[in-house]
Amino acid sequence: MSQMYTPSYTNCGPKDLNFAIKSVDFDSFPALGHNTTLTLTGSAQNKGFTTGSYELTLTNSGQSVFTDNGVLNQTQYKPGDNFKFQYVLALSNFIPSGNYQFKLQVNQPETFPDNEVLCLDIEFTAF
Repeated sequence: MSQMYTPSYTNCGPKDLNFAIKSVDFDSFPALGHNTTLTLTGSAQNKGFTTGSYELTLTNSGQSVFTDNGVLNQTQYKPGDNFKFQYVLALSNFIPSGNYQFKLQVNQPETFPDNEVLCLDIEFTAF
């Protein structure tokens, strides 16, 4: 049975974002050749936000290993509303073991002012 793993992470966005992080967890320890699900939970703050898109970058020793982006359902979150983002990360056997940096950015639709909702730099080691 797999055990949840909480990686270290830092905010890479502006300090006045409309989002408060509650938790950042993988459903299992990141391992090469296996999938692990990243779950981010938090709540809307200040003005709230509307989800629009996400951007992900996985790097190892400064080298890009994987990038992804996508559109999210445009959902409006008012202050105090809970937000949950999940992403299944498939770590190939073909990438080297070692320390990884996983950057996650969630944005509002492009037409919104201050479109960045959150930005996290997540660090973990995979073998």
